[in-house]
Amino acid sequence: MAQALKKLLNNYLYQDNWRTYLLDKWPTIVGSLHTKVHIQQITKNNTLVLAVIDSCWLQELYLLSATLLKTINNALEEPHVKKLHFRLAGTAKTNYRIHKKKNAPTHTATISLHKREEHALNTIDDEELKKLLRLFCIRCHKERKR
Repeated sequence: MAQALKKLLNNYLYQDNWRTYLLDKWPTIVGSLHTKVHIQQITKNNTLVLAVIDSCWLQELYLLSATLLKTINNALEEPHVKKLHFRLAGTAKTNYRIHKKKNAPTHTATISLHKREEHALNTIDDEELKKLLRLFCIRCHKERKR
């Protein structure tokens, strides 16, 4: 009885809602790739936007996009997904991580920012963001001096 009810609920939930089915069954559909890529968005024109963990996997999956698209549509039993778009996944922490060596001099005092840059930084309320942007500007100035 419980098994039949579960099957009935699954049929009801997924009937005409391939998006829900795709989100729910994603790890099964792509197999071990689910640790490398996840669904970021399903657009109105049935384009699947996939977030990929790093650029190497992004390129690899892009090259395999025809096969991946076929696999996804086979799992949906109808060709609902028209296109695949890949984006590099990441958070502010992973994209802007600053590696510091122990006892390494910072040299931030030797470079001063322009008045325009200082003014722009002073308009930012988030202290962590302000600090990261300041370091980024200093790094840009250092690169220009090379």
